[in-house]
Amino acid sequence: MRMPPSSRNFIHRFVYRFASSATGATVFSMLAPPLDRILIKFTSGKISASKLFSGVAVYTLTSVGAKSGKKRETTLFGVTVGNKVVLIASNWGKANHANWYYNLKANPQASLAFNGKAKQYRAHEALGKEREDYWAHMTSVYDIYENYVDRAKGRVLPVMVMIPVEVESENI
Repeated sequence: MRMPPSSRNFIHRFVYRFASSATGATVFSMLAPPLDRILIKFTSGKISASKLFSGVAVYTLTSVGAKSGKKRETTLFGVTVGNKVVLIASNWGKANHANWYYNLKANPQASLAFNGKAKQYRAHEALGKEREDYWAHMTSVYDIYENYVDRAKGRVLPVMVMIPVEVESENI
């Protein structure tokens, strides 16, 4: 496993490694979402559980529920590639895809907030060479996804590409 960036302190590196283990993923999948809701609300989106405990800033994805039609929020690791944001539907390495993945497939219009600033995006699933390229880039930044693949019981982890709506409209 590659080390997370050296700018993180000992505690951040420990939590990052622990979160990528099977036990850590189970613990954090239960604790991080409710902590994120509280921290993000009271810090105007500037602090999340991931940032506080592991030094990794996260995006807050706001999408429309595939079945409910209601607004759904979740925090995710993401990587900016040019003007796009790449997300992996790892679901902590569980055997099923993350709910937000189905939401984006059903309703690709969504909002992503980073450090309290939100923008509108349109999502698509990367396939083939595009997926391979984004997967390589994403795992070079967050090597934890390799551990999630091992636990996902053969499930291919979807790679979602978020394109800013204003960029999409300029290309029409």
